[in-house]
Amino acid sequence: MVSFMKDSDERLIYSKLASTTILDISDEKIKGLKKGLTEGLKEVLKKIANNTIKTTLNISNNDINDIIIKMIAYKLQMNSSIETLIISNNNIGNIGSQYLAIALEYNTTLTELDISNNYINDDGICIILDALLNNTTISTLNISHNNISDKGINAITSKLQGNKTLKKLIMKQNNINIISSLYLTILLEYNTTLIELDISNNNIGDEGVYNIADALLVYNTTLTTLIINNNNIGDIGAETIAKVLKKNTTLTTLDMNWNQLSDAGAIVLAEALESNTTLIRLDISFNHIVFKGLKAFVKALESNTTLLEFIITNFTCFQSSCLIIKIINRLKKIQENKNKLSLIKTVAKKIKLNNLNINYFELSQNVLFKLEEPRFCCY
Repeated sequence: MVSFMKDSDERLIYSKLASTTILDISDEKIKGLKKGLTEGLKEVLKKIANNTIKTTLNISNNDINDIIIKMIAYKLQMNSSIETLIISNNNIGNIGSQYLAIALEYNTTLTELDISNNYINDDGICIILDALLNNTTISTLNISHNNISDKGINAITSKLQGNKTLKKLIMKQNNINIISSLYLTILLEYNTTLIELDISNNNIGDEGVYNIADALLVYNTTLTTLIINNNNIGDIGAETIAKVLKKNTTLTTLDMNWNQLSDAGAIVLAEALESNTTLIRLDISFNHIVFKGLKAFVKALESNTTLLEFIITNFTCFQSSCLIIKIINRLKKIQENKNKLSLIKTVAKKIKLNNLNINYFELSQNVLFKLEEPRFCCY
C-alpha cells in the first residue's frame, strides 16, 4: 500500500527548515504530486518565489515531472538568493529542460545546477546549453546519469568553449565514447575556466584517453582535476597519462579506478610520479596491479615530494602474501614520514608568517594533524 504524507505534515517539514540556509525537500518529501497541486507543493513554490535567505534548494528523489518543473522554474526566475539547485533523480525530460532553460536565462544567482539521473537526452541538453550562453553565474553543472551521447557532447563543446564561469563539469554514466572524447579535446583546448572534469562510468578507452591527454599536454593550462574512473582504460592509456604527469603542471587530482591497468601500466605511472611535482591525489583502486606495480610505487614515493593522497585499494594479488604485506608496509612508512615532514613545513611557514619565536619541531602531533589531513589508503 502506498501512503502519502498529509499536507499538514509537509508544512511541518518546511517550517522546521525555516532557520537553515538549505531548503531540503528531497527523498519524496513532496508526496502526492500525481494527484495535483497539493498544499505542500503550493507552499514550496511560494517559498521559492519569496525566499531571501535560502541558498540551496534540494528537491531530488521526488516524483517531479515536466509539469511540476515548469512551476518550479517559473518561480526560480523571480528568486534572487538560491545559488544551488539539486533536482537529481526525478522524471524530468526534454520538455522540462525547456522550462529550466528559461529559468537559467533570467536567474542571476544560480551557481550550481544538478540535473543528474533524469531523462534528458541530447536534444534536452542542447536546450539547456543555449541558455548557458547568456548565463554568467553557473560554475558547476552535473548532467550525470542521463542519455547524452556524441551529439550532446558536441553541443557541450561548441556552447561552452567561450564560457567564462563554468569550473566544474560532471558527466558520469552517459554515452561518452572515443568520438565524444574528440569533442572534449576541443573543449579543453579553448575553455579557460574549467578546472574539474568528471567523465566516470563511460567508455572512452585508451584512444579516448589519448585524445584528452593531447589537450592537456599541448593546450590546456587550467584543469586541475580529471576523473576517468571505469572507462575501460588499459596499460596503453596509462602510458598516455604518464606522459601528461611528466609534463603537465596544473593537474593535482587524478582518479582512474575500476579500469584495466596491470603492472605494466602501474610501472609507467610510477615512473612519471618520480618527476611529477604537482599531483596531490592519485586513485588507481580496483585495477589489476600486483607485485611489480606495487614495487614501482614504493620507488616512486621515495622521490615524489607532493603526493599526499594515494589510493590503491583492492588490488588483485597472485603473488606471495608476505611480499605484498612487506610492500604495503613500506609504502605506508614512506608516506607517513613524508606526510609528517610536509605538516612540519606547513607549521613552520605559519609560524614564520606570524613572527613567532618557537621551535616548531617540538609541536605535538595533534597540532600537526589539525592543519592538514593527508591520506594513504592501501588494503
